[in-house]
Amino acid sequence: MISSRITKRFMVALADFIILDFSLYLSLCLRALSIIDINKFLSVFYPFLIIIIATICIFYMYGLYDKMTVRIYNELDKRIISSILLSSILGAIIFYGSHIFSIAPKTILVIYILIAGFLIFIWRKYARIFVKSHMDNKILLVGSGEELKELKEELDNNQIINAKKVDIIDLSTYRDLDIYTKIKNKIQNEGFNVLAINMHHQYVKNDIALFYELLLENVNIINFANLYEEVLGKIPLENIDAGWFFNNLYDKQNKFYEKTKRLVDIILSLPAFLISLIFYPIVFVVIKIQDGGNVFYISERIGKNNKPFKLYKFRSMTDVKSDKIDVASKSEASRVTKFGDFIRKTRIDELPQLINVLKGDISLIGPRPELPKLVTEYSNQIPFYGIRHTITPGLSGYAQIYQDQKSVPKFGLSTDATKIKLSYDIFYLKHRSFVLDISLMIKTVRVLIGKTGL
Repeated sequence: MISSRITKRFMVALADFIILDFSLYLSLCLRALSIIDINKFLSVFYPFLIIIIATICIFYMYGLYDKMTVRIYNELDKRIISSILLSSILGAIIFYGSHIFSIAPKTILVIYILIAGFLIFIWRKYARIFVKSHMDNKILLVGSGEELKELKEELDNNQIINAKKVDIIDLSTYRDLDIYTKIKNKIQNEGFNVLAINMHHQYVKNDIALFYELLLENVNIINFANLYEEVLGKIPLENIDAGWFFNNLYDKQNKFYEKTKRLVDIILSLPAFLISLIFYPIVFVVIKIQDGGNVFYISERIGKNNKPFKLYKFRSMTDVKSDKIDVASKSEASRVTKFGDFIRKTRIDELPQLINVLKGDISLIGPRPELPKLVTEYSNQIPFYGIRHTITPGLSGYAQIYQDQKSVPKFGLSTDATKIKLSYDIFYLKHRSFVLDISLMIKTVRVLIGKTGL
């Protein structure tokens, strides 16, 4: 079955670890101009282990152990180079700033960075050869809408999944109710061995028992929504119904998880808030010099169980609104000041939201809260939109990490982009856990460093 299994990711991480160890050994040999013995290597390896582990963490932060979608593969060179550069900077700080390292000469680190960077880049460029699927999958997708085309395009071009053939039947354009016969004939005539079908569609769900006959013909039958979720890491809103929510999200409230998550929020946000106070006088002075307006922007947002709350941010727009500008208009972008643009890109404007975290209005991780006016519009236009308000919103979230930045809604009403964001939010609702929260916290650091995201 098509899958990006944890085992494969672990093997890739193990290979990274071995390459980094080998790079250190080569560095020591090159510096000594001879083959060194194991004892000499271990005397350097143990203190160097801090740098190696930090490097693996940075690789994880940059998504080098994520499912290899087409979008991530297209960004692979940039992600590899960025992670190597950051790990080199961090390694230099640790190496030269810690008393743990009594290694001489210090040029060993420079040699190590050059060798490790080269070997990791080459290995990661061609790692797909070792982790790609070797199954002869011919996949027939039966679903509807843009999500059907999106999944087909991903499967056609994904070099890890390596599907031999992919075709579709679009239920939204199909009018013959005898869909089973059409599917069966297509499978028999063209040799498909995987059928990914929208089991929630009205043309399918009443006759779903018929499709199980195809199991006798060695056809692997799976729900379209499950394959879409596994491959793309989000939920296909057009190909699910209310029954899907009851089956997948009902009774997801875990009191121990919720209480522990709240405790973690306080433990992490309190010191972060105290450290952030050093920015307050700087922002205060610059904003007052800029236009003399309010330092803080306080807006109402919708939180858990549709309860409104006041969200705090440093003001990044002009303090006085024009009567011609609607709050739900993209022309709001014209109100961003030069200093406001800077604090937005560096995320300094969001530091006061740590107050909201401490108050319990938001969590460190969760769906981003929206304006009441936008919530009303989206609730009317997007099915299941309100489901995102069943949990506490977040300072950062799954959508902020994984949504393509080209499709992120920036200002005002943006229904299509918000549908995409909701598909990621619901994925988080389904899979939220301590492990996922920690993963998103780590990857938020990359968003901050790269000045990307919302």
